[in-house]
Amino acid sequence: IEKFLKRLHDTFQSLHLMTVGEAGGVHADTARNWTGPQGFIDMIFELEHQSRQSDVPPRADINHLLSSLTTWEEQLNSQGWLGIYLENHDQPRSLTVYGDNNPVAAKSLATLLLTLRGTPFIYQGEELGMTNMPFTSPDQIDDPPTYHDFQRFKSTGIATDLALKKATSWSRDNARTPMQWTKFGFSDNAEDSKKTWLVTNPNTITRNYQKDRENPDSILNYYRRLIHLRRHDDTLKSGDFKLITMVKTNILVFTRNSTDSQRLIVINLSDAHQTISLPEQLLNKGWQPLIATINPIPEISQSIHLQPFQSIIWYN
Repeated sequence: IEKFLKRLHDTFQSLHLMTVGEAGGVHADTARNWTGPQGFIDMIFELEHQSRQSDVPPRADINHLLSSLTTWEEQLNSQGWLGIYLENHDQPRSLTVYGDNNPVAAKSLATLLLTLRGTPFIYQGEELGMTNMPFTSPDQIDDPPTYHDFQRFKSTGIATDLALKKATSWSRDNARTPMQWTKFGFSDNAEDSKKTWLVTNPNTITRNYQKDRENPDSILNYYRRLIHLRRHDDTLKSGDFKLITMVKTNILVFTRNSTDSQRLIVINLSDAHQTISLPEQLLNKGWQPLIATINPIPEISQSIHLQPFQSIIWYN
């Protein structure tokens, strides 16, 4: 395959194109050589962090997510580049899978996405905290494999409601429901909303772009603040990644480091209060808070108490 990638790269380079490759099954050792200035493409999408823990409701192991992402971060730290993502057109909504549809969890997932080393990709509606669709009828299914699953479950004697839940829990249709621009979804009125290609998630009434843009505490505006911060912060854009090992589960602590500054990022993806201990070398560095999912922000000390889904970025 490298012979063909080399030929493609010569064309990409002559046209000054930015290239991303979906690279399922490619290990980090290979990805280091395939990406970056000397590689075939600029960055890759790895697939290892995607996993399934339960079908109904759809849940994935948060610790697997964090350990997979950080392993790739460490492997590609000095060479290579990742496309960082949590959602795509083939996966259920990350807020449903990792955050039980909690809006505060959406902000912690945003913190994760926009502070790792790599190029973050935001999937449509992720910045609004869009969730899985509560399908109420098999007629709402668009994806053929999902419908086949529904029929297969039904054929075993499972009740229609349960068969529908099992079939649609991890369906790609969850990520393909219309973008929630207004309280009518993709439409400006109730009548037009009936004409969309897929059924619209009913929570568009409370979770939509028009409403969120006016609310300074919305998920959308939290994403905007994070994007603004990242665009104007060279350390977050290109600094090295260093994992800080934690005993606690569902917690990620790491630093991004440049020549003259550091960013300390603490992410609590748990729905419970957590107390973490920071290593001695991170103390007494004059840390100042930049942004947090929940205020007040605790001061840096050896022991830090975090609220459920509280994530914080400090700088020095």
